[in-house]
Amino acid sequence: MQDAESPLTVFIASPLEPKHVDRIRAVDPIRITVLYEPDLLPPTRYIADHKGREDFRRTPEREGRWLGALRRADILWDFPAAQPEASDIRDLAPKPK
Repeated sequence: MQDAESPLTVFIASPLEPKHVDRIRAVDPIRITVLYEPDLLPPTRYIADHKGREDFRRTPEREGRWLGALRRADILWDFPAAQPEASDIRDLAPKPK
């Protein structure tokens, strides 16, 4: 369990509007690192689409970056819509709390 002064990494795992990402970052920019890489997420189909296109697939390089971000995360903002075959999110984002 983390204490109130420990740094935290938040991984935003679904499409989110930049203004909301900025609001999350502004909560505590010294203690909280926000990982948000839109190129790792499905393109949105309309405003406020937090799921993105269902046919989206990451390249192997982007999949590696995405998995790396999951492993670094203390907090997962939303569950990713697309996961590697037969994966359990607890195996992909293994940091214990």
